[in-house]
Amino acid sequence: MAILLMAGLSAWAQVCLRVDYKEITTERGSLYQYAHRYLNAKNVVTEDGTQFVLENVYIVSERPEKEPQAAHDGQSTTIIATQTHLTEDAIVAASTMKMAECVAKQIYRLREARVNILSGEAEHMPADGRSMQLVLRTLEDEEQALTALFVGKTHVTEHTAYIVCDSLQEGKNIAFRFSKIAGPVDKDDLSGEPVRMELTVDKQQQVVPTESKKKNDEPTYIWVEKSRSYTIIYNHKTLYEKTLRP
Repeated sequence: MAILLMAGLSAWAQVCLRVDYKEITTERGSLYQYAHRYLNAKNVVTEDGTQFVLENVYIVSERPEKEPQAAHDGQSTTIIATQTHLTEDAIVAASTMKMAECVAKQIYRLREARVNILSGEAEHMPADGRSMQLVLRTLEDEEQALTALFVGKTHVTEHTAYIVCDSLQEGKNIAFRFSKIAGPVDKDDLSGEPVRMELTVDKQQQVVPTESKKKNDEPTYIWVEKSRSYTIIYNHKTLYEKTLRP
């Protein structure tokens, strides 16, 4: 009877994953109820909250000794001026609706002023190109700050985490879980949705050479691993595919 041995199947039983995800924080504006009425605005923030969104997961050679700091204010972050200069009418408005009307008029005046400068029709044009850019930027910042009172604010923080997965088995594994309210969590934490890793091992059978010259000696076979294929799936979407060879 032939003897079967296994070789190489314990290699790469542990992998390190890099997980890129975003933390999206929204802040409702004080005049959000009137955003559509006065500005015809869409995508209005209607409640404060924080949500985590998984971006990418992939295998890396090792976990870095010092993990990178979170990157704040990514490209999709709404940048809001730190001060808003409301008109006197808006400040002394008798109702929230009246205040919203005054602020909306102020926004339209800022837009009109910017258009007049760009078209060269402003009553008092900036002296040179540098002055024009400064004035335009000031008008834009002020408009964004006032518009935020209607549409709200959105801040995006980019995060990177490293997760070591060990004791991987051939077939389907749960690498970790991802929670919309907490980000990456342990694979046993049911507050998150599973991030699955499917492992396929490609192996072939080989005869072990022997020095014995006996005719009746049974051959010894060994399973030799040729490659491993990893597929990472989240919410029925494939995030990563990779084949590694020893």
